[in-house]
Amino acid sequence: MVFKILRDELQNDCCYKDLRELFFIYGDVIQSLSSMEDNFSFLVFIAMLVSLMGMFWTGYGVILASNLTQNYLFALICSTILDFTFLLLIMISASITNESVEKTNIVVQRLPYRIPTHRNDLETKIRKDFSEKIHLTFWKISVFDRSFVFTCFGTLLTYGILIATLGKQ
Repeated sequence: MVFKILRDELQNDCCYKDLRELFFIYGDVIQSLSSMEDNFSFLVFIAMLVSLMGMFWTGYGVILASNLTQNYLFALICSTILDFTFLLLIMISASITNESVEKTNIVVQRLPYRIPTHRNDLETKIRKDFSEKIHLTFWKISVFDRSFVFTCFGTLLTYGILIATLGKQ
């Protein structure tokens, strides 16, 4: 949301003084995002790994269990829904944030061409302060994006089918 507001402000007609203030705000937001990535990416990795394992074993238990009581089945389904919701909450919010960062970065890179009188100053500031790409990652292994969401659940489903097939033999 912050990036959308910032992007809208950057796309509006504004003077060079306003752009300097928006650059300052953009720099603070990017720095906060970078700090969040550095401090929380491992914790997100662990939380997602535990949730994926919980979903896998819960599904495995439902498929292979021969005598499930109604209460036990309800508890397993609730656990799976909780893990699924938790994973979607993390992955979708991170992928939306990464998309917003990318869109805002494109707007920032185009700013020198919108204000040609201060083009050299803007290009220098952008190159100096905003050249590093910042993304929320899965413990610096993979960048969160839409395809990552589908990849996680596809892998979970594939291994679930494989283990279920091997377990029934």
